Amino acid sequence: MKTEPKRTRFVGVRFTPEEFAQLETLAQAAQVELSAYIRHVLVKAKAPQRARNKSPNIAALGQALVALNRIGTNINQIAHQANIAGNADVYRQAQDDRKMLITAAQAVIAAMEN
Repeated sequence: MKTEPKRTRFVGVRFTPEEFAQLETLAQAAQVELSAYIRHVLVKAKAPQRARNKSPNIAALGQALVALNRIGTNINQIAHQANIAGNADVYRQAQDDRKMLITAAQAVIAAMEN
């Protein structure tokens, strides 16, 4: 005769009165003790799936945006100095770089939203 291993671990779970009544009803319908019913349901059931956050790494995105803002600030300072010095080519290049950064940031945000 095969003996079951002893159950030595305890887990305390709280239920609302309605949940508890429903569990008692289901255990009685299955003609088993309440603890046996709960154990069976928990062990055999699939674990509830956690809803996946659409933004997989908010912290990394925040850090990337901070870095992007710093780069944008540097480009604006370069453009400002080039404009003051009358160097139109450097100014235009800095503005083009700034636009490219904005477009890249928007593409990353759009990809994360999908």
